Amino acid sequence: PLAVVGIALVGIIVSMIFGMGAVYGRAIGLSNSEVGYFMTSVTLGTLVLQYPIGRLSDRFDRRAVILGAAIIASIAISIASIFGPDEFILLLVMMLIFGGFTFSLYSLFIAHANDYLAPSQMVAMSSSLLMVNGAGAVIGSPLAATVIEIIGVRAFMPAVAVVLFMISAFVIYRMSARSAVPAE
Repeated sequence: PLAVVGIALVGIIVSMIFGMGAVYGRAIGLSNSEVGYFMTSVTLGTLVLQYPIGRLSDRFDRRAVILGAAIIASIAISIASIFGPDEFILLLVMMLIFGGFTFSLYSLFIAHANDYLAPSQMVAMSSSLLMVNGAGAVIGSPLAATVIEIIGVRAFMPAVAVVLFMISAFVIYRMSARSAVPAE
């Protein structure tokens, strides 16, 4: 259940960011080139942080690493929401941190699910979770557009943070419901 819910919520976040991130950037006054850097910083964060976060999950309870990554990402995007064109470098740094921790969650959830499976089950599980991620992605952009339309553009990043807090809450619940997989 943790991997399924987590992967769906990550799909929502990815769709929110890549579906409406550029709209958000333009709405807060970023130029076209700044929007490009803004969106690139998310992906660059993933490139930089994927490996170290993955290594951490190999050494510690994956759920604890997932929880930490979700909390750090939610804090980073919450802080990013206060920055605009005048604090562009700080905005990029926060988005890099957000992207690195958020987009690493997909791999962490897959690894967590694999911890409970025989090798012969892993391919089927991965394809099923990819479908779940896609289902979440279908929801993300319309959700972000609705938030922007009803509440305003400044609610975009807090809405993403809420989804990350939902992941955190579900991880805490699952950690209390089931013990960790033995390290070996």
